[in-house]
Amino acid sequence: MNAASSFDWWQFISDVGSTVIGVVIGFGLSILIHRLEIRYDERKEQNTDRMRRLACAKHIMASCAANIETLINFKIQMSVPLAQDAETLRPPVISRDIHQIIESSSNLPAMFQGLTKIPKSELPQQAELLSLIDEIPMLIGLVHQSSASIDNLNSTLDERNMLLQQHAMQNIQGLNAAAIIYYYTMILSQSDNVIMQNDIGLFFNQLLAEQVDSYAKHEYKGVKVLKFSINEPQKQHMPPNDYVKGYRDQFRDFSEQVKPKEMFTLADSYSRNGEFK
Repeated sequence: MNAASSFDWWQFISDVGSTVIGVVIGFGLSILIHRLEIRYDERKEQNTDRMRRLACAKHIMASCAANIETLINFKIQMSVPLAQDAETLRPPVISRDIHQIIESSSNLPAMFQGLTKIPKSELPQQAELLSLIDEIPMLIGLVHQSSASIDNLNSTLDERNMLLQQHAMQNIQGLNAAAIIYYYTMILSQSDNVIMQNDIGLFFNQLLAEQVDSYAKHEYKGVKVLKFSINEPQKQHMPPNDYVKGYRDQFRDFSEQVKPKEMFTLADSYSRNGEFK
């Protein structure tokens, strides 16, 4: 019997078939494992992004709460007495009644008191805010206004303090009627600016905190996050909701939106009218 006649074709075919099946199964498993790894990485990245957004939201609410507390205390201690003195001084200044101006000014301690600049709790930088821009389009604008309002208040305080120093120095040398009208008009105007900037700061920090709070309550249900609220004694010192026109109209109420499902199939990805849910 020669070698060719002794060759076992069935065994050969069986071995080749087993090899092919093993290769196919191995290839299929490698594709499955690769896809699972991709899905794991995607989920990990999504979770990282979600936690990044949560951290940014917490940062904003904590900073706004600190700024509002500072601004309210400043308003109670400084702006309210200043507003009362301003209303007393305004009529004689408008009427240019020199005698009444001098007489009134002797009983207005807040009007001629130098005021210390207030500290500011820093809000997130723009790079950190980018994680929330898609959810809250007006976020960067609100953060800018909230931060700038405190800077503007402090700049106004500096200008007012310099004006008071100039007035005190000139008053030692003696002021004529024109100088009295000038200084008292300027001091009154700067005092009005302090009061206004104080309320602008409160308005923007409150609006920003409420906007992010609405988002966090909707997006992170069941997750412990900071909750923003203003207690009753403080509410009486807050400016009206429409103090700066137009901004409140852009508020996005997330409580009115349906949170998308975490897991869904292709079948339930579309509503009955064919729109994406």
